Amino acid sequence: DATVNVEFVQPGDAASDDSDSGAAVLTMGTAVDDQVGGESYKYYRVKIVDPTQPVRISVRSTKGDADVFVSLTEARPTLLNKEFASTGVSGSEERVVVPPPFDNPWIYIGVYGYKTDASYSLVARQGDDSDDDSDADHSATGNHKSRGYSLKSGGTGKVCGHCGATVPNSSYQMHVLRCERINWLCPECHAVVNKSERSKHLHCTECRRLCIGQDALDKHMDVDHRTVECECGAQLEVGVIAAHRELECPERMQQCIYCRLAFPFRELGEHENYCGSKSVRCDECHKFVPARLLATHIAEHQRPLATPALSRNTSTGARRCP
Repeated sequence: DATVNVEFVQPGDAASDDSDSGAAVLTMGTAVDDQVGGESYKYYRVKIVDPTQPVRISVRSTKGDADVFVSLTEARPTLLNKEFASTGVSGSEERVVVPPPFDNPWIYIGVYGYKTDASYSLVARQGDDSDDDSDADHSATGNHKSRGYSLKSGGTGKVCGHCGATVPNSSYQMHVLRCERINWLCPECHAVVNKSERSKHLHCTECRRLCIGQDALDKHMDVDHRTVECECGAQLEVGVIAAHRELECPERMQQCIYCRLAFPFRELGEHENYCGSKSVRCDECHKFVPARLLATHIAEHQRPLATPALSRNTSTGARRCP
């Protein structure tokens, strides 16, 4: 398996300056023909026209195998930092649907040449499009569906073991004779597959995803289950590296709660101990207190003053202040 090294940047650096991102600007609804080198990325950005409408991105390869990775925050989306992706086999159309709402006015796109150079047509559209409502992995799932038979009111039927359909008793035998020669019912996903296509109906042994053809399965294993090495040295699958980088990695950048500067998580505790011991002035009383105690100190200023309690004179019943 290939090993990929993961590099970290300061939060927000990747998308902080669009002019320096090296991304070509697309016009919504206008297709561009381009090419990318093998094992390389080419980057684009497209401005959102209507923040309430989904954006549909399509890449059709005319040579080689181009994959598409999309992000709303990373100006250079890749396999490891993307939010959306489509990585079908060569010859398929890659589709990504990015749903609203959008906080950032730009969508960032990375097109990757899988193994070899690739030529492609890229277009981003916005608005409802019934043709794109299917899942982006349509090329990997195929048209493997069960057939149904409607029973008359009060009628009875049997379930065919070859296609899963409930068939009226009167036509069951004839149906089974024909169905067992033609169809196969996948025990994994219960899809009905023509027997001539059975060898192409494959499920990933790791995640049970359906792939149509050995090429699709091989690419799925390479793209989605390859092992990558994080900067911290951890060996993880591509599918979990993003969560690791965000939640577990000791090299992840986090802000100090006192000075708001970002530090690697492994250094944050020591820095906050130092930063929290610095004296800061209270705006209420102008005294200097350690930064880590400032919140408690301010809360003391905001606490209401206690009202003196009254005591009762037991002999006369009169109240007096203590």
